[in-house]
Amino acid sequence: MFSSIVVVFVLLKYKDRHPSNVYLLAIFTLAESYVIAWVCAINYETGYGHCIATAFSLTLMIFASLTAFCFVTRKDFSFLGGFLFASIVALLCAGLFGRLATGYSGTVPPLLSFSYSFLGTIVLSAHILFDTSLLIHRLSPDDYIVAVVCIYLDVINLFLHILRASRQSDSG
Repeated sequence: MFSSIVVVFVLLKYKDRHPSNVYLLAIFTLAESYVIAWVCAINYETGYGHCIATAFSLTLMIFASLTAFCFVTRKDFSFLGGFLFASIVALLCAGLFGRLATGYSGTVPPLLSFSYSFLGTIVLSAHILFDTSLLIHRLSPDDYIVAVVCIYLDVINLFLHILRASRQSDSG
């Protein structure tokens, strides 16, 4: 996960240098794929394999619907920028507080975990609207690397939040 963060910063620095940007994007994709595969393997081994399929299906439907909505309506969602920044900061603080409050034991109350995942799903869905709108209205064709990374991270994080919510609703 740390390697993905480092690669993103390097990628953003070299976003305009072809073919380096494409190689860095491939490295980033591989690093993220490894993390997602690890998360899915753990979920499968602990008996939540069906939750992976549910999360994948819901993520695909949400992403396709929101992307189609942006392209069909051509609505500009850039006005969501401030709200999304504040929402991400709030989610990060809530996640950190949740970990500190449980003493890193991992025993977060199920309702709190489900609520966090549900709110994360809402915020990340809004991020998909925002980033797709940026792609349509503001980014130039030369900014494809930035657009790909933003939307890719939106989809991956949406999947992870839906997976967590699916696990929580399945376990009680």
